Amino acid sequence: MLVQNVKGGAKRPGPGRPREADSYYSALRRKEHALARLRELEVAEKERQLLPADAVAREWTAVLRSVRANILAATSRIRQRCPDLSTGQLEAIDQELRSALAALADGE
Repeated sequence: MLVQNVKGGAKRPGPGRPREADSYYSALRRKEHALARLRELEVAEKERQLLPADAVAREWTAVLRSVRANILAATSRIRQRCPDLSTGQLEAIDQELRSALAALADGE
């Protein structure tokens, strides 16, 4: 029967013939690739090449909060260092610093 099918023009799956995308072997290959990628990520995390996202977010939040506080305190420090500046000048400096912080917060 097999000889008849081959002679009759039926195609047999062979090593040189590509398999269908939804075949068992294709699914197995995708699974093994995904598992290998997961193992690579686990190794990278254990080697401290990757950091937990929540830890990075906490650290950046603290840094940016400190930057914001220092910028908002700049007007007071300028007032102490330059007592000859008028109230209007100090208010202009304060407004510019606050505008810059607002633009950063808006993503501009």
